[in-house]
Amino acid sequence: MSFPGASSNRPPLWCVVVVVGAASLGAPRIGRAQELDLRLQSRLRWDRDAEGSDWDATYYTSLRIADIVQNRLDFKLSGWGLWDIDADDAFDEALDQRRVRISEAYFDLRNLGRLSTLRLGRQWLYEVDNLHFDGATVWVDRERPLSFFVFGGRPVSYYASTRRAWLIGGGLVWRPTWRTQHQFDVYALQDDSEVLTASAWRWNQTWGRQLRTTTRLRFIEGDIRDFRAHLTRFIERWGLGLDLDLYVQPRERATGDEARARALAEFGRILGPRAPTVRLAANVSKYFGEAWLAQLGGSVRRRLGHEGNAEDTFNSVESNHAYLHLTRFNAFVRNLDLTAGVESFNNELDRLLTLTGQASYRPHPRWTFSIGASFSHFDFDPIDFSTRLNGQDDVDLLLEELRSYVYFAEVRWRPADHYEWRADLAWEDTDAFSGNGWTARLAFTYHFHRSLAKKETP
Repeated sequence: MSFPGASSNRPPLWCVVVVVGAASLGAPRIGRAQELDLRLQSRLRWDRDAEGSDWDATYYTSLRIADIVQNRLDFKLSGWGLWDIDADDAFDEALDQRRVRISEAYFDLRNLGRLSTLRLGRQWLYEVDNLHFDGATVWVDRERPLSFFVFGGRPVSYYASTRRAWLIGGGLVWRPTWRTQHQFDVYALQDDSEVLTASAWRWNQTWGRQLRTTTRLRFIEGDIRDFRAHLTRFIERWGLGLDLDLYVQPRERATGDEARARALAEFGRILGPRAPTVRLAANVSKYFGEAWLAQLGGSVRRRLGHEGNAEDTFNSVESNHAYLHLTRFNAFVRNLDLTAGVESFNNELDRLLTLTGQASYRPHPRWTFSIGASFSHFDFDPIDFSTRLNGQDDVDLLLEELRSYVYFAEVRWRPADHYEWRADLAWEDTDAFSGNGWTARLAFTYHFHRSLAKKETP
């Protein structure tokens, strides 16, 4: 088993501490715990086409124990694994990375005077750019109108060592009313020899019962990083839902080969290159009584300023996206739902059109049967690039067009409230690559939730 952030196969020290702590605190004292929540998901998948077949399996688990020490100590552990069962890496080279990966492993110490929470271990800090790190987060006066937090540790990477990287930061949260929340945060991140600082102002506002806005203005190295505003509105008497999302990046961010190399790495969303961009997305949902639901939406993304050259516009392609979905509930017979949709996407190089249709029937609350089909048409703008082979020029042409027909069926069985089985089968007919292919999946989901508090006798 390989652990991220380690130069060998030995786990880092903090992981040993967490595992030993879980064993010592969790198991022997489980009777003191007030709540236990366990989630398990597993999937077995089989693929076959003209090139051969492949079997693989994925697993995900999440364990949370609340109140190991009442109102003082919680524990959470989550992770996932991916295995190529028949070791046919030639069929799917991505499965060559066979290992267990720990997503979260932390203890929460709570209610220690003004210190509301001390979180130790591997964690996600969703409040600040979804940072993922091994370290500590401290919240002070979290339930009061004005609260503070600080954090620090080593960023997590599943693909490279982060021994030379670190992050540290903090912020404050101001809630003058239950409808309003302002957050100001700042952090520093070191990646090898580069150190950068980032900060943000985040504003969440509820306007009455049916309107909510979230606004974010972020800075990096003293310049504006980006601005985002999201509006959600639901008008109950009209059965109408509206979502609007505006994203603006006014300045070019990161240039050069080093930035492009990070684009798909662990710090790509922070350090990777992006040209000045504006994006507007919208979604409208309309219920027509209890029989129909229509969803219409899409997005438009454009560069700001001049187009520049290819290096300046890396990872910032102008695009248009639109979709329309219609659902008929209880069509013909009770619990038979029919859905049809059309989706279009195009950018400077490629175009995609997809048509889908699906029927779902629930003859019993614990059984669901679905069948459907989709058609996709890819239209690629051919790209010519010259290479030299044995001293001669060689021109490679990429795929110009592709049509794909997919037919699928799914069965879901929920014999009990805490677990579910799902099986699906799909057949894809294409006019390129390896031709027709089958995909079959069997998935199992288990959720166990129980209060372990001792019942008080009158």
